[in-house]
Amino acid sequence: LIAAMYALGAFHVAAYSFWFPSAYLLAWTDVPEIFFGLSYTSITTINSVVSLCGIAIGLPAILWLAQGWRYGTGPFAGKKGCTRAFPIVVCASAVSNLALFVSRMLIMDKSYVGFLVNTFFDGFGQAAGMSLNQQMALMAVPSGSRAAAVALSGLTSGLISAPASQIVGMISDAIRGDSTLPYDRFHAYQLV
Repeated sequence: LIAAMYALGAFHVAAYSFWFPSAYLLAWTDVPEIFFGLSYTSITTINSVVSLCGIAIGLPAILWLAQGWRYGTGPFAGKKGCTRAFPIVVCASAVSNLALFVSRMLIMDKSYVGFLVNTFFDGFGQAAGMSLNQQMALMAVPSGSRAAAVALSGLTSGLISAPASQIVGMISDAIRGDSTLPYDRFHAYQLV
């Protein structure tokens, strides 16, 4: 299950990195007043900085929370540790990231400030997977097989994520049809 989670996560990242800049460029072109007159390069830089701030704040905060819950320390001092704390925290952040991702696509062309807030919390939520996924995999695999498990997980992720960009492009082209209008292209990207 952990290898499947890695593979689907890699598929999402490959597909997202393929079509999101195009959708964002279309939103910036169609409704430039939302972006306060900033250039596309400035906006993408601001987005990256905001996301990195969310990750930088989220990494220690989520590790502190998850490890405290797992071992009964920190905010959970005096309570019995929960062996399922790491998977629960990762699942909760994955569900919240899904909601944030959908809302990001819906508000992309409506509110840049709302989009930035969403980007920050998305980065914050990504920190759970970044910090805990590898730990969960290593906890579930016997110590003599850990190197092989990590290599197999990487291979599986690579095989599944390789065609992600082409699949997303094919689906968005099918939704858009023969239309060359920028709005139709943006709408197709939103739906995919």
